[in-house]
Amino acid sequence: MKKKIKKHLLKIHPFINLSLKKLFRFQLSEDTFLKLAKHYSVSIASVFINYTIFSLLFFSNFGLIASNTTSLLAVFLIAFALQRNFTYRSNGSMPKQFFWFAVCAASYILIGNYVLKIMTEQLGIYAMVSKMMTIALLAPLNFLFQKKVVFNSNHSELSGYLNKYNYKNDKKD
Repeated sequence: MKKKIKKHLLKIHPFINLSLKKLFRFQLSEDTFLKLAKHYSVSIASVFINYTIFSLLFFSNFGLIASNTTSLLAVFLIAFALQRNFTYRSNGSMPKQFFWFAVCAASYILIGNYVLKIMTEQLGIYAMVSKMMTIALLAPLNFLFQKKVVFNSNHSELSGYLNKYNYKNDKKD
């Protein structure tokens, strides 16, 4: 991250931490705060890329579902590359990270659709407002999963657990 941007972000870090401490009784380290800012920058860029690709394809008579699917797949690949190389600067196993990123994305879509459906159909909240609320609800969870599991620099916590479990089973045989 450019030094000027980092400097300005770190100026607001204490105010964010004060708010988090008062509301939720926890704080973010500077490193986590900067990763969160990068993560959301990539996410916002992904939304614009998704919308642009979708619009170009849809208005070229590519079809609604085909346009949406193509734009989502393109953004999935772009977001993975940006999160891996820009946000987390990870050099871990790309196939494992890609797998867990796909699991995260699929979970985000499934949970998001379920929450969106409940908000619009059960609670009667306008669809666009429900979409914003769903994003606000799931974005921090998405960040935590990507930080702790997908792009964990040591080893993904879940993979580490599975490897430890398999190692113990292999020793018994």
